[in-house]
Amino acid sequence: MSAKPGRRYEPAYFLDQISANVARGMSPERARAVAYRRFRNAWLNQHPPPQTPSSTCVYCGCGERMGDLMLPAGIYPAVVWVHDACREAWQVARQGQAAAALASVGIEP
Repeated sequence: MSAKPGRRYEPAYFLDQISANVARGMSPERARAVAYRRFRNAWLNQHPPPQTPSSTCVYCGCGERMGDLMLPAGIYPAVVWVHDACREAWQVARQGQAAAALASVGIEP
């Protein structure tokens, strides 16, 4: 998302993005969903999770476990490690953090 400085999470900018998507031929519902996904992903990229050693799961805080691989998640330099069994719950939690942050400034899905 290429946002102008200072407008990144303004509701008016969000509405501008929805309007731009509709102008490109999307339905209003799809335009809103696409704009929201972009804002959510931008927030996640700009607010990486805390770094953990490769032997520690960012979600549960435990080390390696037999039969539960530690997988990298994220984009360098914000790579963290998460158990395979924790990955889905961690992703849901991260998306919840983004949703709460966006809702706090008036941006809803």
